[in-house]
Amino acid sequence: MYLSPRDEEIINAIIADQRVSIQAAVYAAYVQLTPSNKKPVSQREFHQIFKDNWQAFNSLEIEDYEQGV
Repeated sequence: MYLSPRDEEIINAIIADQRVSIQAAVYAAYVQLTPSNKKPVSQREFHQIFKDNWQAFNSLEIEDYEQGV
Protein backbone atom coordinates (compact mmCIF):
# COMPACT_ATOMS: atom_id res chain seq x y z
CA MET A 1 0.00 0.00 0.00
CA TYR A 2 1.44 3.32 -1.06
CA LEU A 3 1.08 6.35 1.14
CA SER A 4 1.90 9.75 -0.19
CA PRO A 5 4.00 12.06 1.96
CA ARG A 6 0.79 14.03 2.68
CA ASP A 7 -0.98 10.81 3.78
CA GLU A 8 1.91 10.00 6.13
CA GLU A 9 1.79 13.53 7.51
CA ILE A 10 -1.93 13.21 8.25
CA ILE A 11 -1.49 9.78 9.87
CA ASN A 12 1.37 11.07 12.04
CA ALA A 13 -0.76 14.05 13.14
CA ILE A 14 -3.61 11.71 14.11
CA ILE A 15 -1.26 9.43 16.06
CA ALA A 16 0.29 12.39 17.88
CA ASP A 17 -3.15 13.76 18.74
CA GLN A 18 -4.27 10.39 20.08
CA ARG A 19 -1.12 10.05 22.18
CA VAL A 20 -1.57 13.53 23.66
CA SER A 21 -5.25 12.81 24.36
CA ILE A 22 -4.34 9.59 26.16
CA GLN A 23 -1.68 11.37 28.21
CA ALA A 24 -4.03 14.18 29.20
CA ALA A 25 -6.78 11.77 30.26
CA VAL A 26 -4.44 9.53 32.23
CA TYR A 27 -2.75 12.50 33.93
CA ALA A 28 -6.13 13.92 34.92
CA ALA A 29 -7.10 10.55 36.44
CA TYR A 30 -3.72 10.27 38.16
CA VAL A 31 -4.08 13.71 39.75
CA GLN A 32 -7.61 12.89 40.94
CA LEU A 33 -6.47 9.58 42.43
CA THR A 34 -3.36 10.96 44.14
CA PRO A 35 -3.91 11.04 47.90
CA SER A 36 -4.31 14.55 49.32
CA ASN A 37 -1.21 14.12 51.48
CA LYS A 38 0.98 13.40 48.44
CA LYS A 39 1.92 15.92 45.77
CA PRO A 40 1.46 14.57 42.22
CA VAL A 41 4.42 14.64 39.85
CA SER A 42 4.50 17.57 37.45
CA GLN A 43 3.08 17.31 33.95
CA ARG A 44 6.62 17.34 32.56
CA GLU A 45 7.71 14.48 34.85
CA PHE A 46 4.54 12.57 34.04
CA HIS A 47 5.20 13.08 30.32
CA GLN A 48 8.68 11.55 30.68
CA ILE A 49 7.34 8.57 32.63
CA PHE A 50 4.60 8.15 30.03
CA LYS A 51 7.12 8.21 27.16
CA ASP A 52 9.36 5.68 28.89
CA ASN A 53 6.43 3.34 29.52
CA TRP A 54 5.05 3.86 26.00
CA GLN A 55 8.39 2.81 24.52
CA ALA A 56 8.68 -0.18 26.87
CA PHE A 57 5.20 -1.47 26.06
CA ASN A 58 5.73 -0.82 22.36
CA SER A 59 8.89 -2.94 22.49
CA LEU A 60 6.96 -5.74 24.20
CA GLU A 61 4.26 -5.59 21.51
CA ILE A 62 6.91 -5.78 18.78
CA GLU A 63 8.50 -8.80 20.48
CA ASP A 64 5.12 -10.53 20.73
CA TYR A 65 4.37 -9.78 17.09
CA GLU A 66 7.75 -11.14 15.96
CA GLN A 67 7.21 -14.30 18.03
CA GLY A 68 3.72 -14.76 16.65
CA VAL A 69 2.03 -14.36 20.03
